[in-house]
Amino acid sequence: MKFAEALSDGLVAEWQDQYVDYKSGKKLIKKIRKLKDEIPLLDSNDLERRDESYGDDAPPISGANSRNENRRTSVFNYSLKSSKTDYFTERRKFQLWLDEQLLKVDEFYSEKEQDVYERFLLLEDQLYQMRDQKNQIQRQRRQHNGIAHGVAASGERVIPHRVNDLAFHTKFFISELSRWDLPSLPSMAFLKKLKGRKKAKYEDDISLHVQDSVDLNYAENRVRNGVVELSDHTTDQTSLDSESEIEEYSPTGPSGPEIPQTHDQIRQSRRRDYTPKKQHFGVPYLYAKKQLKAALLEHYRALSILRSYRTMNRTAFRKITKKYDKAMHTNIMEPFMERINTSSYFLTSDLVDKIINQVDELYIAFFDPESKDRKQSLEKLKTIAYTFNSTDLKQPSYYTEFFSSGLFIGFGIPLFVLALYTALHKTITGELPEGRFLLQVWGGFLLLTFAFLLFGINMAVFDKFRINYKFIFEFDIASALNYKQFWLLPSFAFAFLSLLGWFSFNNFWPHQFPGRDWPWIFFGVMLVLFLWPTNALYGSSRRWLQFALWRLLLSGLYPVEFRDFFLGDIVCSLTYTMGNLPFFFCLFSHHWKGTLSGQPASANTCTSSRSRLMGFFSSLPSVWRLLQCIRRYMDTGDWFPHLANMLKYAVSTVYYMTLSIYRIDNRERNRVVFIVFAIINSIYTSIWDIVMDWSLLQTGSKHFLLRDYLFYKKPYYYYTAMVLDVILRFQWIFYAFFTHQIQQSAVTSFCVALAEILRRFIWIFFRMENEHCTNVILFRASKDTPLPYAVSAKVERAVKKLVESRYDDRKTSDEDNIAEENIGFTTGRAGSRGDDGSRGSVDLTRLSTRQSTPQLQQRKTYFKQITDRLNTAHIKDFQRRKTTTRLDEDTDDDEDDDDASLAGKSTRASHVPSIREE
Repeated sequence: MKFAEALSDGLVAEWQDQYVDYKSGKKLIKKIRKLKDEIPLLDSNDLERRDESYGDDAPPISGANSRNENRRTSVFNYSLKSSKTDYFTERRKFQLWLDEQLLKVDEFYSEKEQDVYERFLLLEDQLYQMRDQKNQIQRQRRQHNGIAHGVAASGERVIPHRVNDLAFHTKFFISELSRWDLPSLPSMAFLKKLKGRKKAKYEDDISLHVQDSVDLNYAENRVRNGVVELSDHTTDQTSLDSESEIEEYSPTGPSGPEIPQTHDQIRQSRRRDYTPKKQHFGVPYLYAKKQLKAALLEHYRALSILRSYRTMNRTAFRKITKKYDKAMHTNIMEPFMERINTSSYFLTSDLVDKIINQVDELYIAFFDPESKDRKQSLEKLKTIAYTFNSTDLKQPSYYTEFFSSGLFIGFGIPLFVLALYTALHKTITGELPEGRFLLQVWGGFLLLTFAFLLFGINMAVFDKFRINYKFIFEFDIASALNYKQFWLLPSFAFAFLSLLGWFSFNNFWPHQFPGRDWPWIFFGVMLVLFLWPTNALYGSSRRWLQFALWRLLLSGLYPVEFRDFFLGDIVCSLTYTMGNLPFFFCLFSHHWKGTLSGQPASANTCTSSRSRLMGFFSSLPSVWRLLQCIRRYMDTGDWFPHLANMLKYAVSTVYYMTLSIYRIDNRERNRVVFIVFAIINSIYTSIWDIVMDWSLLQTGSKHFLLRDYLFYKKPYYYYTAMVLDVILRFQWIFYAFFTHQIQQSAVTSFCVALAEILRRFIWIFFRMENEHCTNVILFRASKDTPLPYAVSAKVERAVKKLVESRYDDRKTSDEDNIAEENIGFTTGRAGSRGDDGSRGSVDLTRLSTRQSTPQLQQRKTYFKQITDRLNTAHIKDFQRRKTTTRLDEDTDDDEDDDDASLAGKSTRASHVPSIREE
């Protein structure tokens, strides 16, 4: 495999702009080689002499030879002189390009290294707090057991002590319940906003971790929660370093109060469509241990990513200079590699390796202290990094699952065609009177299966274009399914449905087992497979979906996370299947009355023209999303975009209600009302899809009416999707304007539902791509697992001091060097990624949590402000899980005797400065 392909496959998608631009380097070499070939062979010796004297800092020599200075120049030599000048100019440009790439990699590596260093210091403190909690619990239990045994031995009154004993055990039992994600009431923050809030000043001491509270996803959530608006040159926002006011905002829930954050952070957190799970200081020990173990594994993964970034870039520098030497017959690779090996920060810094060794030791000390086999204890830590170290461990190919999926689909398609032909033939000829209703029942199951198959295609495209959907959904990397694995169950369901449908419509045993009873077999088998309690058939993924559906059913009682609103939007496109649920059970509960031969059609009360329940179930997904929007508004207090989004789903709910009323009573006035709400719904949802969910139609973007960042590369993909989305949003015209031909037709309803699923299939591509663009802008490559314990002010000061002592001196010297060289390049800093000042989507300087210099900026027009807010509204749909806890005063608990042993065990490797030492 060529290195360009290996680099493309092995890089971290969110950091792709921060790697060595290998393709640009190859283009420069090709251009230089072409210019060299244009120079006549008579000048080859002259070029070789100049090549020998041509250094990194030496300017190109324009003269050919001192003896030829007075020679009259021929007109034929002007072309030769121009070629020579271009040749040396391009060579100089290549060397400048190398320096720019080196500075870019150095800067970005330094920033990410600082982030993992801060994270490691906090993790270390959390582990010590976990040990302190364990010691405290052991002391309490020893004390309790001693009192209980003492009372029993002395023969004192037993009843009061039994009551205390019961209270003691009840307390531990109740505390264990906090490990479960139970429903909760909203925070009622909107009431606080309406009444007005007090403000207080707090000092913002530390990047990524706020004053007296900790949000481990702080840098990203400052954008998602509205502290930083994703727009360029904002004038009404202040940088993190200038924020000095936060509000006393402490919404209470069943588990206790949350702690104040910055004023702008709280204001924007109320505008998101989802919130992270709340974490509390008083979590049970076992749950805290499980959480910290996951956090340590996740941090090891982040370290592995950073180490992979370092390795890939070093290889890229070696390969590109070697290619240059081969093309130019020079020898710059060895001195260049010697220079970066000894002077570049990303190769000379050994902090990442030291932290990895420290994480190894901490993992053994806290989670496997009794193990005698060190290699086995670290096995899980080592396997975490396999995805980002493909040279060490090849990723699985899933050939078996992929082949099985293809086998099921290949088996199901012919049976599906035969079943559909048989169904239509027998229904039209009247041989199967209940055929049209049986088709509707099977159609609901088919559309659900088809939606799963299409999502598998979505996943395959995400993999191809490196859209990190696993990170967006916050899947567990160890158990997340590849699209080849994901296709297995839906393809089996399709084959099984086709087989049973073929039996059903052929109706081989009409008296013993009629064809209308076959859907029960499919429904029962699929339900058992979905609810199967073991880990077989991707148990962890099925449980994830089960819990996501549970949260959707209880919309409004759970904080809205990404999976909640995303799944809710998908279910909004499955209204045909939702409406078929009451239809399915109604038919069987009434024994298919009015559908069989010899029975009057008026006896059938289950169709959409008679059943109001079908209309209710069709509108139920929109009601769920409406409740989620209300929950977000109540949790945040911001009307935009939550109340605007709520209004959209309210209109959708009314649309399905009027459709149901029109089906039941198709008078002209009902038709007019239906058309009015259908038009409003289509226009509203189309604009929301394109402008807010996809962040398109941005004025002033690099791509006309799109946006600056396009991961699908070809703009016509986006233009086509916009047109198709609007067209498919107006599918209701078949209900409204062809009433006599196709009113109440199951075929029409099925086709309209199929069009909606295809529209949602397209929507998923660009909604996830837009979310991924946000992650790339925020440089997020690994999620920060929430931590269970509070971070005191003393720990914050220690972290700040350790980080500053390591990075401040280097940062100052680097800035001086950059100012002296004045080289324009794209750095890893968030504020320097823009290509030009007219960018209309993002001002990345607002994302940096480091210190920034205030700039005078031009006030934007109201139209520009409105379009920016619309284009970035999707960011506020949800937020990452966060930890917000506070300690008003530091407490110095007594340390147990095992402190020294644990500290010694955790520092056997290469030493990293510790918080406890500080």
